Amino acid sequence: MRWPLAILAVLTALVAASRPLWERWWPCPACQGGGHYQRLFGVEVQWYAVAALLGLALLTALRRPLSSAALAALSAGGALWFLWASWQLALLCPYCLTVHVGILACAALAGAASVRHWAPLALLVAIGFLGLHFAFHPTLRRDELAPLPTSAADTAPPPAAAMAAIAARRTLGRPDAPQIIDIIVDPHCARCAALHHPLRQALAPAIADGRVQLRTRFLLRARVPSAAELARHALASADAREFALLLAVILGSPEERGWAALRARVAEVLDPAAIEARLAAEQPLIDAVLAEDQRWLAAQRLGRAPAVVLTDRDGRPRSRWEGPAVDPAAIAAAVQP
Repeated sequence: MRWPLAILAVLTALVAASRPLWERWWPCPACQGGGHYQRLFGVEVQWYAVAALLGLALLTALRRPLSSAALAALSAGGALWFLWASWQLALLCPYCLTVHVGILACAALAGAASVRHWAPLALLVAIGFLGLHFAFHPTLRRDELAPLPTSAADTAPPPAAAMAAIAARRTLGRPDAPQIIDIIVDPHCARCAALHHPLRQALAPAIADGRVQLRTRFLLRARVPSAAELARHALASADAREFALLLAVILGSPEERGWAALRARVAEVLDPAAIEARLAAEQPLIDAVLAEDQRWLAAQRLGRAPAVVLTDRDGRPRSRWEGPAVDPAAIAAAVQP
């Protein structure tokens, strides 16, 4: 069992070390709601996992079964805490699950070689769990929505007609449609990128015959200022058609990649200089629209994307879908004829 354990530990360490490449390898580039837990004492948490797993592989290769079992037990406690925190925050990250399952499998193999020491090993699991719990803090913290944009926070409310003209750029369908569907997206959310166009296609018949109005809202997080920057530029589109094209470029972009990083890609389909000029002229109005989105999201108690909310024209809620439950066909079927 010595070499299978060492090989599994090394393979799991390689997976953990792949996080800088996760925008290419993993389908979840934005850890929505759990970004606070990506660093511990200023170091990204995956490097603790890499060090522990490589140490476990070395101890196993050197025939130190008790030491390797102790290190594996501590690591398992940490993995269990992260899995518990993910469950409490309603997060599902393929990368994190792969690493934590690998750590738990290593602990099972190491523990099987030292089964007679089950009591101290169980204590080490508890120490790893509780130690990580208090290293972060006992109260779990979900990422906060971004504060109101500066230009919209302390000024008089802008004219409603001017705000409506900005908001119309992210809206499809008749303004008197009896039903409204709000699609909530995070500019850095890969699943939002995959679902936004299929949602628009699935709802196209209901939009065309006037049954529903479709509105895209932005979920912005305080720790990712690049998301607000991208949302501002999206709302600086000339019209709804340009907004859809720009959104196709922006959605799913890796975290911290703002407008400057995407400008060349935008230039392939639109004129970025024209968008920048409109943003410079209209930023207070655009920020007011984004601020209204954040207030609306807080009132709806929505903290992750993608999400879809179906309401009547008078604001009465009818249905909502969040995360994995967002299904274009089911949402289209929920729209009343």
